[in-house]
Parts: sequence; structure tokens; C-alpha cells
Amino acid sequence: MKIRLAKKIWNRAINKTSPYWLNKFVKADKLDSRITQSSRKLVKWESNNLKNRLEKSVRITPFQAKEIRRSVELLNCSLSDCVNAAKQRLKGKNK
Repeated sequence: MKIRLAKKIWNRAINKTSPYWLNKFVKADKLDSRITQSSRKLVKWESNNLKNRLEKSVRITPFQAKEIRRSVELLNCSLSDCVNAAKQRLKGKNK
């Protein structure tokens, strides 16, 4: 039953971007499993306006939660914008 519910949640589209691609972007960013897990919960909770539960449930820092929110917001834009933003983030991390 829980698996079916989870599949229904994850099969919903997020502004033309499916959660499958959300996971691909998060994994491509080489973040650890806690961040991946929290990004899944963030998508679900933002639809219910429960953003504050994110840090408590997955035990991540507020900064990490902010980064996840930023990556989710990037997914609402076009693919080329997402790629450019990811490149800039990587350049910033390498400095």
C-alpha cells in the first residue's frame, strides 16, 4: 500500500519536470543520500506548505535545505537555464 502511494506521489509532474529528472539532477550534483531523500520529501511537502518539517525529518542543516529548495526552483525553469545554473554552481565550488 505504501509503495503504491509513493509511486502515485512520484508519478505527478512538477511543472513539466517529473520527479525522475529531479532525482537525476540531485544525483548528478553528487549529494549524499540524506540530501536525495530530503529533496523527495521537499517536493511532496511544498505542495502541502510544510517546508519547516524538512530539516527536522531528514536531519539536514538549514543551509542544505536552502540548497535543495534552490535546485527545486531551478527545475521549474527551462533545461538550458538549469544547465547554466549548474555550471555556475560547479565553478563556485571549485574556487
